Amino acid sequence: MNIAGNAIGSSGGIYTFAIAAVPEPETYALMLAGLGLVILVARASRKII
Repeated sequence: MNIAGNAIGSSGGIYTFAIAAVPEPETYALMLAGLGLVILVARASRKII
């Protein structure tokens, strides 16, 4: 998390907050499912040839 800003005087200023996005568990599940399908297709195509 990054916090940057300019403070003028004692009553505040302008601040910007930047928080890095964290992938949800569903993203990892879909990625692993896709990888599994790629592996299955690669194994099946190797056995046919």
